[in-house]
Parts: sequence; structure tokens; C-alpha cells
Amino acid sequence: MSRARINNHRKLEGRQVVTALGILLLTFGLLGWQWQAFNQRNAAAITESQAGDPREDAPPPNTHWHEAPKGVRLAVAGSIRGQLRAFDSGQYEAGLEYHTRTVRQGMASTENYRQLIQVRYPFFARHKRETFRFVNTDKERRFANAGLSIITVDGAVTEVVYQLVFQDKQWLISAIAPRSPQPPSTPRKAKPLAAM
Repeated sequence: MSRARINNHRKLEGRQVVTALGILLLTFGLLGWQWQAFNQRNAAAITESQAGDPREDAPPPNTHWHEAPKGVRLAVAGSIRGQLRAFDSGQYEAGLEYHTRTVRQGMASTENYRQLIQVRYPFFARHKRETFRFVNTDKERRFANAGLSIITVDGAVTEVVYQLVFQDKQWLISAIAPRSPQPPSTPRKAKPLAAM
């Protein structure tokens, strides 16, 4: 073989090796990229299932509400009262546990939650007692609404509607909608201080 042919043959072998290495690197690169995308999808799915979907906290717009059976009324009232007792004792971390996953994930910290409750819902901090007016559920008993009156230590009454979701085998609070507090009622006759 002539020297020119040997050099051409070596050049072809070199190009084939470079091409083969390029294809191999491209294949590994694509496999790595697919593996990374697969891991990201799995991580997103796990995070989404742990954090909760905001849509699962809200009933559909055309929900038909029915009076809740006694067992559901007691369970809903237990969740709401548990949260109110936690607020009464200043245990805001325990109060946050009565909320849905979505609400809990939306709070930056327990301190953030405490400030939110004390500023937006001051009647909770001065809570004395509560009176339930109604507890309704949807047909599947997945969502509940509870209307109650919160009476503060100074006698002011705030009407509140809670929205709850049956999640993790318990009724958890997804929303609270207070109405403007009513001033305490003024007694017709003032009682003597000694009688109080």
C-alpha cells in the first residue's frame, strides 16, 4: 500500500472514532437529560401530593349543601373547638395543625401564622365561647360549612363561617370568613359593681 493510501485510511479511522465517540456522548447526554427530567417530574409529583392542591380545598361552585348528620356535626365542631382552644392557650402551632395541607404549606412560619390570626382575626385572641348555628355538608361528605358566633370576653359577637375539607381522615379548616363584629349589647339597667 502506498503511503497516501495508508494516511487516508488512518484519517478515515480517526473520523470514525471521533464520530463514534460523538454519538456515544450524545446518547449518554440524552439519557442523562431524560433521567434528570424523570427525577424532576417525580419530585414535583411528590411535593404536590404532600403540599396539597388548592383546588381540593374548595367545593365545586354548584355544590348542593345538606344538613350534616350528627356524627359529622360533632367531628366538625371538634376540629373548630380544638383550634379555638389552641388559640386560647397561645399554641398557634397546634392551631395551624387544624388547617388543610395547602393552608399549612402557605404559612412561612408559626410566627407568621400567629401574626395573621392576631391582626386579621383579633376576636380569636379574645374568644370566650362559641355557638354553632349550622353545619352543612355536600352529598359525598367531602366538604363542610359551619356557621357560628364567636363571643369575646368583652361581649362582642362575630359571625364566622368556616369551610372544612375531609382530608387525612379528619375535618380540616380550609377557610374562615368572618363578618364585622357586633358591639357588645348594652344592658338596660346597670348592675351595681358589688353584684358583679
